[in-house]
Amino acid sequence: MRHALDGPQRPLAQRMQLYEAVIRHRAEGRSYNEIIGAIEEEFHVRLSKSHVSNWTRGKNVPDGSVKVVPFPTASLSYVIGVMLGDGSMSVCGDHNYKLKLRVTDKDFAEAFADAVGIVLNRIGPRVKFHAKTNAWHVEVSSLFLQQFLRWPSKSSGRPSSTATSVRGAFLRSFFDSEGNVCEGSISASNTDKALIQFVLSQLLRLGIQVTGPYLHTRGDRPVIIKSKTYRANHDCLWIRIRNVPRSDFLHKAGFKIKRKNDSLTEALDALEGRRRRPSKLIGVD
Repeated sequence: MRHALDGPQRPLAQRMQLYEAVIRHRAEGRSYNEIIGAIEEEFHVRLSKSHVSNWTRGKNVPDGSVKVVPFPTASLSYVIGVMLGDGSMSVCGDHNYKLKLRVTDKDFAEAFADAVGIVLNRIGPRVKFHAKTNAWHVEVSSLFLQQFLRWPSKSSGRPSSTATSVRGAFLRSFFDSEGNVCEGSISASNTDKALIQFVLSQLLRLGIQVTGPYLHTRGDRPVIIKSKTYRANHDCLWIRIRNVPRSDFLHKAGFKIKRKNDSLTEALDALEGRRRRPSKLIGVD
């Protein structure tokens, strides 16, 4: 039996399932009529051409809360980088699709909340301090954004724009999450080899030379996180930005976390001061 999409509102999860199928078929190059036929055969639901058109052109999405972002923006790229780093996602019941961030730096949490608000076109989620975890928490519920971020092997999962600002925003959020600055040396680590390779490619496209990836720690080992013991399943890899382009990284990406940005700035200022210092003349009477 065939059912029309119009009429009584279908459950949100089912509408999102139809929406994902439409986007998938469109990405495969199918026409509107071919998509309508494929959806009808698979789900026994007859979509109108206006539904398919609006969904594929990014005019609206089934949950009605946000328009699809048709191209990567700096804010979206920042959200993506955070969720690939320190962020997490969970599903509670049928209507609570949470994106969560728990970090020790308030400015990092605020930057994530601001970016989420811009992407969802609404007031950003609140940043709250939890004494029990000694961390700043951000939580937002968005089925659309979670589904968008969960789609595997699609350009939506990583920023694909050639704009320097978009690449810079992604790298900024990734290094906010996974990066370290020690005596001016910038490094980052992650267990996702494909993600590390992608980060390398984005750095190189911005003209920032980087070394690695190197093996940091091997998988199948016990690790302690917040006094609890877990077992790491994957090797952890790390990369390091070379000394010369550190100033390029600061200007093209940098950090939202002030303590990291200040540490890098101070190291670069000290290096510049040593370069300007006149050399001593030895053995001259």
